[in-house]
Amino acid sequence: MQRVAVFRRQVIFKEWEHKLYKANIAYLKYMLDAIEKCKVSMEFLNILRNWEKVKTERQKYMGGAIERVIEQKIAAFKKNIDRV
Repeated sequence: MQRVAVFRRQVIFKEWEHKLYKANIAYLKYMLDAIEKCKVSMEFLNILRNWEKVKTERQKYMGGAIERVIEQKIAAFKKNIDRV
């Protein structure tokens, strides 16, 4: 009797697992459809194709921008000190 009950629970669990996988497959198909319908501009495609190059250029730009901001803050601070 206990073996039958355990077997039944295992069957119910497998049926539930099957429904879960079926729902996941349906969701992934829906997402794939949505992605396939998206249009991507040529500019964005070029960025994706040359991502490493774009990333290094961006880092160089950001590094320069941070240094400029620091220099501006130092200059403003010095100006305030000179006034006093």
